[in-house]
Amino acid sequence: MSKIKVCSLFSGIGGFETGIFNAIGRENVEVVFASEIDKYATKAYEIIYGFKPHGDITKISAEHIPDHDVLVGGFPCQAFSVAGKRLGFEDTRGTLFFEIVRIASKKKPKALILENVKGLVNHNKGSTLETILLTLSDIGYVVDFQVINSKHFDVPQNRERIIIVALRDIEAEEWIISGNDIVAKAKKKLKNADGIKTFNFKFPEQNKVNKIIKDILEDNVDEKYYISEEKTRNLLEQLTSKQQESLTDRSIIDPMAKGMDGLRIYSDMCPTLQSRDYKEPRKVVEIDLQQVGYIDKNAQGNRVYDTNGISATVASQTGGLGGSGGGVYLVKEPELAMVGLLDIKGNECIRRVYDPEGISPTITTMEGGNREPKIIVEDNDYLSCSFRTRSYKGQEQQLEIRSDAVSNTITSVSKDSMILEKPKYRIRKLTPLECFRLQGFPDEYYHKLVEAGISNSQLYKMAGNAVTTNKITAVFKNLINYI
Repeated sequence: MSKIKVCSLFSGIGGFETGIFNAIGRENVEVVFASEIDKYATKAYEIIYGFKPHGDITKISAEHIPDHDVLVGGFPCQAFSVAGKRLGFEDTRGTLFFEIVRIASKKKPKALILENVKGLVNHNKGSTLETILLTLSDIGYVVDFQVINSKHFDVPQNRERIIIVALRDIEAEEWIISGNDIVAKAKKKLKNADGIKTFNFKFPEQNKVNKIIKDILEDNVDEKYYISEEKTRNLLEQLTSKQQESLTDRSIIDPMAKGMDGLRIYSDMCPTLQSRDYKEPRKVVEIDLQQVGYIDKNAQGNRVYDTNGISATVASQTGGLGGSGGGVYLVKEPELAMVGLLDIKGNECIRRVYDPEGISPTITTMEGGNREPKIIVEDNDYLSCSFRTRSYKGQEQQLEIRSDAVSNTITSVSKDSMILEKPKYRIRKLTPLECFRLQGFPDEYYHKLVEAGISNSQLYKMAGNAVTTNKITAVFKNLINYI
């Protein structure tokens, strides 16, 4: 096949590019143009892809952009100054979407893939999306759109984004609309709008969640990512001992809602949370334990945990289809599950702690203010045993910690076996590498950027601003036949 030529606008660190590479092979793609205004993202893009993107797209003439087959980009959701007057192309002037239209109308690529926040569907009572689709139709494209969640594409992140696909040189057809979700409702309303040329694109299915946060965690994490023991303790003290037991069953604790028995406990999975702002930071919690018994009943500190155990809630059998008697059970998908709030300054959204057996909330630019996502982990080195040594540096006897994590020989004298108790849980931030993984980028990208001296704060920001690569891969596999 001949190489597919791609023009990338608002490129960031190239989530669209990597997604397309993964769909058809990097050798079959030529990125003929890229544009990015952020100096750190520009440097990162050059490190990853080997060429420097152009700067501010508003200052670049369409004549200076090479011909291309596909134009891609994620653009800010901006209200149009004269929206509702149905001027199409002119309605968008002064917005960054106008830059997409300006280039597409001149270069006439076969296809456009555009990404935006889910809120675009109903922004300004739907008139913003209507103007966008009308404008694309005015310059020769048929259009379709869908809200796609990253969690269905092998990354454990709840990231809902609208994907708009626009094609030229194909017949328009009326949308086939089914269901009554946000997209179906919007399409029913838009069907009555004059001038929008539609078609039915085969968007990838969204019916499985294959990964949870634990699947993307690093094995060894620097101490700088961990939160203090005091703040961890304050979080756990919100829960009664009975409720702490329920954590092993992946139940949800809402510290903001109290019932007669204390903090309210919900069912296995918390409903998916929605970002109030796509730049707003979120918190994640991981719990990595399974209770297997007690050393001494009624003693919370004496619970015994399997350090390799994972609480089984992903495949919880809760009825549904199982009620038919046919042996088929409804399997719950991993979702966001909030466990508690950290005792730190800031609004609730940066204090939330979620269960890592579920998925991550939407990651954001995380620019300072303790905004990085956080997880809670079990300390596998919970108990250590001491032993008494003889004559050491002038001392007759002293206690030392055993390094083999086993008990001393049990004797009638108990003074030689002291148990040193450490906190069972620790809370830490997700690392920049883990955030890159949540967007589907290969580890290789992260390591290249670290070697080049890119700071953690910039790495967090780059990950938060990116488009999920796996999602683009799935879309492009269905788009390639049109190009």
